Amino acid sequence: MSKQSHRTCVRMSAEEYSWLMERSRAAGLSANAWLMEQLTDNRPIISRDGVMPDFLRLLNQRGREINTVARAFNSGYGTAEELRQALDCLKDIAQAAYEIRKEGSPMRHKRKKPLPRGKLRDNSKSISVRMTEEQFLRLERYRELTRLPVTTYFRKLVAESEIVERPSRTRFRLYEEVNKIDSNIRQILRNPRAKELDREAADRIRFLLEHILEQAYHINAHHDLSHKDGQ
Repeated sequence: MSKQSHRTCVRMSAEEYSWLMERSRAAGLSANAWLMEQLTDNRPIISRDGVMPDFLRLLNQRGREINTVARAFNSGYGTAEELRQALDCLKDIAQAAYEIRKEGSPMRHKRKKPLPRGKLRDNSKSISVRMTEEQFLRLERYRELTRLPVTTYFRKLVAESEIVERPSRTRFRLYEEVNKIDSNIRQILRNPRAKELDREAADRIRFLLEHILEQAYHINAHHDLSHKDGQ
């Protein structure tokens, strides 16, 4: 058996302490063993930064093409061909977003709904948590991802809360790129000339824009294709 050479004191409220005792007893484990099981099972949901750079480049490239079309329509010289070009750009973006959600977030998993916290929160209870070297290194790795203090991290484990990696600049860039596309597409669609030239293409553009905005939200929220609204 590995030696539990690392110790840390975790302070929590009386309510959180009660949850810990109830859940560990229900699992037939000591409080310490239950926490270590949670440390292994309730891993942080990591970002999609590994696949996002290519998607952001695509958004930027297609976004610049759409911006050119928007300028043409704002000048009163937009053509049906340019309108269909904007539509093709949105199709590329929608397909790329689908592939990202299809791949899924590597650590995404369903969690139990956490119990609601009481109105008052205190630090009246404490527990000495013992860890092996492997468990301690895992905790430090997860804390580096989430930037959470030790006590906060263990409190989240006690509450069986979803633990998420701290947002990176990538997530904000996604919204920046999508918002620019949204603004340019709406400029195109506000021009009566768009529907006069190709009503079907204009309607498809409107539909795909709304779809892409929804997909951007789901990508940042780490929702794969199995996600249903309200979950």
